[in-house]
Parts: sequence; C-alpha cells; structure tokens
Amino acid sequence: MDSFKAMQAFTAVVRGRSYAAAADSLGVSRAVVTKYVMQLEDHLGARLLNRTTRRVSTTEVGEEYFSFCTRVLAEIRDAEAAIGLRQREAEGMLKIMAPKSFGSLYLGKVVADFSRLHPNIGVSLLLTDLSLRSVDLVEQGFDLGIRLTAQADSSLVSRRLCAIRWMLCAAPAYLKARGAPTEPGGLKDHECLLHYRSLTVPTAATWTFLRDGRAYPVRLKGSIVVNSVMALRQAALEGAGLALLPTYCVGADLRSGALVRVMGDCEVAEEQVSVIFPHRNLLPMKSRLMIDFLAETFRMPPWA
Repeated sequence: MDSFKAMQAFTAVVRGRSYAAAADSLGVSRAVVTKYVMQLEDHLGARLLNRTTRRVSTTEVGEEYFSFCTRVLAEIRDAEAAIGLRQREAEGMLKIMAPKSFGSLYLGKVVADFSRLHPNIGVSLLLTDLSLRSVDLVEQGFDLGIRLTAQADSSLVSRRLCAIRWMLCAAPAYLKARGAPTEPGGLKDHECLLHYRSLTVPTAATWTFLRDGRAYPVRLKGSIVVNSVMALRQAALEGAGLALLPTYCVGADLRSGALVRVMGDCEVAEEQVSVIFPHRNLLPMKSRLMIDFLAETFRMPPWA
C-alpha cells in the first residue's frame, strides 16, 4: 500500500464528501480512490467512512484519522516547499574539505570573497591531507572537496579548475656550493628533499622527468622526507637541497630569486586542481555558486 496516496485519497473523499469529487480533485478514477480507501481501512483494521447511496461521512475513528492525515500532509507539503526553496535560493551552510598546504595559501581568500558576495551562505572549511573519497564527503556531510591529484573514486563528480606544474628548485646558496645538475641522472650526486607522496620505500622516491617526449625516471634517496610541500619549500629555501615543488607554492620565490629552477628543459607531468562533489543532479544552489566561483577564481591561477 502506498500510504501517502492512500492518505491523500481519504482526505479528498472527506473534503469532497464523495468518491467522485475526490477522484476529480486528484485527477484519477473513482475506482482508484475506492481502492486506496479500502486498503487504508484494511491496513488500520478500522472503518473510516460510512457510505450510503447519497453521502459519505466519517466515523468517530475516521474523524480523528482525518485530523491526523491533514497535519501529516501539511507537514509534507511544507517540508517539500522548504527544500525546494533551499535548492533554488543561496542560503545554508556549505562544508568544504581541502588539502592543507593549498587551502592555507589560497582558500582563505576564496572563502572571504565568496562570503561577501553571498552573505546568506555560511562556509565551513576543513583543511586536511587525508585522501578524499566518496565516503569522506558523504558520511562526514561535506558538500564539496578540492583535489590536487587524479580522481580515483568514480562515484564522485569532478570539475577541473586549473593545472599544477611541478618544478625542480634549489636555493642559490645550495647551487653555489654544490653546482646545478643538468641531467636527471646527475640528481643522485645531490641532496634531494623528498615528499611522502613520491616515496616508493620509506627513504627512497622516484622522480620522473620528461624531455623531448621521453620519460626519465630517477630513483633517489633523501635524508629529509616530509609530508608538506610548505615544509619542503622551507627546507629548500634554507639551502638543504633540491626539491620538486608545485608552482602554486613557489611561484613568488622563483620570481624573486629566492629559489632557482634547475634542469629547466625537463618537465614533470602536470596535475589537476579539481572540485569534487557526490552527485551532479539536484545540486543545491549554494554548491553550484561555490563551484562556479572556484572555476572563475582559478581560471587564471594566482601563482601563474
């Protein structure tokens, strides 16, 4: 039995005082209305309506149940209207998950600028280096996530924001003391600062460079291994060695000369900055507005 439709049919009969009037108001046949009311009475084990050839009236139980149905159906209508309005209007709390380093550098300004444009939308931003999976977003109640790597979870929808380039960098003091490598193989003679994401074993990593359409993987050991590109950048600025760093955190350093690009004719495969969300259909307006705002903000990346 469809309880919702049965309650609708029952209340329509009471209001119209006939099955025919109820059928007309609901846009169904009289037989359908009769079936729903009979199913409802069988389900409840009580007669709700007294029927004669001339009129339909409620029993004592039917009168009580009519009041109950009226309240329930009104609450359903109100809830549906509120949800529909919330989908169309820009309001509510927006929960976003993003990587620590990238979020610390760029998303604070994004959130502030977005809030000025949409004061009725609150933003809760969680910065974490945990992987973003559908279970993270859905079970923890997040609306959006920011990813800096390839999308591994096919259950999530992804929209590309911009590209990230990685560059081999070092401080001028380090290069003056140790010289600059010109070939990927020459890195083995240098101090290399490693990120956990590139490790193949606890203290060794593989960096892959592209030159003239050919890939050059280099297996390296490092005395410094960290899980933050910002800490890696700081170590490079201190002259501790060569570091493979994303342009979003070293663009200003390269322009000022605090860091110098090494092996400029070698490239590293680009990665994408993407905004991810659990589904595309019936996306709340607050999410749509933030996705579009992020796309516009990073259309021309501030570190480019």
